[in-house]
Amino acid sequence: DDGTYLENINFKGKAITVQSLDSDDPDVVEQTIIDGSSAGHVVTFQSGEGLDTVLRGMTIQNGLASGFGSCDSDNPGNPDNVPCGGGIYCFTDTNTFTSPTIEKCLIRDNHANTRGGGVFIKFGAARLAYNTIANNPAPNGAGVSTSDISGNTQHNPLIENNHIVSNTATGSGGGLYLTRSAAATVRSNVIAANTAFSGGGILIVGDTSISPIVSQIKYCTIANNTGGGIRRTSGSPVVTSCILWGNGDDLDGTTATYSDIEDGDAGTGNISADPLFVDLLNADREIFVGRALVVGERGAVDIVPRHLVELAGDFG
Repeated sequence: DDGTYLENINFKGKAITVQSLDSDDPDVVEQTIIDGSSAGHVVTFQSGEGLDTVLRGMTIQNGLASGFGSCDSDNPGNPDNVPCGGGIYCFTDTNTFTSPTIEKCLIRDNHANTRGGGVFIKFGAARLAYNTIANNPAPNGAGVSTSDISGNTQHNPLIENNHIVSNTATGSGGGLYLTRSAAATVRSNVIAANTAFSGGGILIVGDTSISPIVSQIKYCTIANNTGGGIRRTSGSPVVTSCILWGNGDDLDGTTATYSDIEDGDAGTGNISADPLFVDLLNADREIFVGRALVVGERGAVDIVPRHLVELAGDFG
């Protein structure tokens, strides 16, 4: 039932689904709340959960990750000691995959003392889809932070069709922070109005010793972020078919193809044309989205990412 549940939950490896009565109704999602009361991670996955462990259609709020451990440890031990993942903590060790499904949730107003104010994912192939991740602060990776161990090609989280908006990092990665060798697929997301000192939209810190492992960023709208659009300090991300607009420096340290980039960055198929942004949602959930004509591999196409179609239908 809807209501506010003051608790911090741990799935403990169980293949179960925790969900609201109607995950497709935003009002029901917003009224079905797990509130962490600033007493630790709101939701913990740390016992080898698979994709059949599902968190769906809930509001996750008021988490606080404030331990004194390391987010980069390969064997973290007690999750209460790890200062990452205020809202959702998904982290086991190098020998255990933890890959839950987290979808259609509102993840808001959570805090982490190091990384991942909203969500922290390490070691596994979690699916993070159709969520709104908003107003989460952290020093780095305020919205979502992913990490891995060098050389492991099996840990590849999927981050798709999310609205990652209005998160604030005092350091790097306001919206997303992709670090170490995490081969994340970042697809069809709106990443907008986030703030960071660098990498306002996305910060990428790869592992240059294992070049085959890369993050894929495609079909995303990355707009109106403070501190830049995408910043890469190392690694070899693939950025394609995206809209990057209103970020100051849209691309820093990397390139893109078949994308609409306000800065006019060179790259196969890139253009710089006004994407005609519209506000599809109300003021409480303001998200910047748009369209642009891009010359793609199969000729000229009018990009309307799937998440825009699902949100707005035919908006003309």
